[in-house]
Amino acid sequence: MNQNELIEQINSLKEQFKKTTFDLEKRKKELHCLYTISKIAETENLDIDFLMQQVVEIIPLSLQYPDISAATAVVLNKTYKNCPHAPNQWKISAPIKFSGKKIGSLTVYLTRKPDQNFQTPFLKEEQELINGVCERVGKIIQRIQITEQLKAIEYELHSKQGNRIWVEEDQTKIPRNNSPALFSILRDITREKEKEHLVTQEKNRLQQENIRLRSSIKERYRFQNIIGMSPAMQHVYDQILTAANSDANVSIYGESGTGKELVARAIHDLSLRNADAFITINCGAIPEPLMESEFFGYKKGAFTGAAFDKHGYLDLADTGTLFLDEIGDLPLSMQVKLLRAIDGGGYYPIGSQSKKTSDFRIVAATNKNLKQLVGEGFMREDFYYRIQVIPIFLPPLKDRKEDIPLLIDHFTGIYAKNSPLKKIPNHIAAQILNHDWPGNIRELQNALLRFFSTGEFEILNMTVKPIQSDHFKRSIPPGDTTNDLSHAIKTVEKEQIINALQSTNWHRSCAAEKLGISRSTLFRRMKKHGLKLKQNVRY
Repeated sequence: MNQNELIEQINSLKEQFKKTTFDLEKRKKELHCLYTISKIAETENLDIDFLMQQVVEIIPLSLQYPDISAATAVVLNKTYKNCPHAPNQWKISAPIKFSGKKIGSLTVYLTRKPDQNFQTPFLKEEQELINGVCERVGKIIQRIQITEQLKAIEYELHSKQGNRIWVEEDQTKIPRNNSPALFSILRDITREKEKEHLVTQEKNRLQQENIRLRSSIKERYRFQNIIGMSPAMQHVYDQILTAANSDANVSIYGESGTGKELVARAIHDLSLRNADAFITINCGAIPEPLMESEFFGYKKGAFTGAAFDKHGYLDLADTGTLFLDEIGDLPLSMQVKLLRAIDGGGYYPIGSQSKKTSDFRIVAATNKNLKQLVGEGFMREDFYYRIQVIPIFLPPLKDRKEDIPLLIDHFTGIYAKNSPLKKIPNHIAAQILNHDWPGNIRELQNALLRFFSTGEFEILNMTVKPIQSDHFKRSIPPGDTTNDLSHAIKTVEKEQIINALQSTNWHRSCAAEKLGISRSTLFRRMKKHGLKLKQNVRY
């Protein structure tokens, strides 16, 4: 072989190597997907629900447009989705078969058109991936069902002493004397059954407690550390209870100063995670270069200044709650890594080769429109759907003005203790009730703190002349009850009841429902305020 032939052969080998490298790079996601599903198949006590939910979560991440890909699987008449989406023409699909019979299907959609140069929604290799996944999933489901059929049989027995004993029987078919026989192993599972019984009892107790809380919450002016009796806040209380009885991720929406952290804390305190940590993170206050070390921690010597191992937020929140305030400020790079940790993929502290996992629940808060951030490209769609499972919307203070007297009473009780001023004079109370409070509860709280500290009341650059304590005492005429906050509360409550009755043509049940109280409570409060029952009214 001469030199030219040798050079030509080398160049040919280089081109083949480039092509092979390119093909492998394209198939890396595919191989990772199939490997991940194979690892899931090794999960102990694997069931179909867990398997299929993991499949629809993994598949979109393996495609060319992961941010706008959505997966739906239907198996044995049950549907699984990675996020809410509607069917459209941009899709690929494959059947899932068990022993040659179709038992379901897997379909992947694009949720929107990717770009102007869009020609085909999916590559040929992606269709082949879906086909391969469905073939593998069918075999895993077959194995699960066979395992279920061979699952241990449980018996309840009684000992000679009268004690109840639970045993588990494993049966295996074996040949014996050229005939089929069953080989049985009995195992005492009494302790496991007792634990299961205790768990069921605790679950029932919590359900009953939830019912009791829901029935009594309508009578409350305060829930946990949250103040408010308005219908809007009663609805928020119901949402808090719903979130507390679930382990799903929560997003709390509301303007600045509406009490989003109080709601997050209430959800944690009422949940089964309340004995563990509540870790608060202001996503907008952490410089982006420090994000990874703050969330995931680092090992000693990982970088200059790393003199010791440091636990990250995810370590600290293990078995507890991770409160992500201002979630809309979390950069895209961090969203990807946090999403992996949420989905069980774990994380690596900086400087460590050992993967860590953490069992945490996310409660996020924002004053931004997260859906709009997704559309603008500042938030990943898959990340949005992970944290958006239970949304809670907090009303601004201007939409719940009937709660203002309660808030005044609450903050007065705190700030008047160390102040010569003990009450809010009527001319200031009038300003408070007529103001729209763009800064919400935080603005009201700061205005009251300033008043009880300095005697000066200021809102929207309007300052009331400072009040001296002696002058304040003289300004209250004898017997004047208009300065009494309890009187203000009664006045507001009476007006609310009258408005509700008039708007429902004095239909008591409808008025009570509108006020968010029971009918019997409405009757008691009508009697307290001297509101007589009209003739020929509806109940």
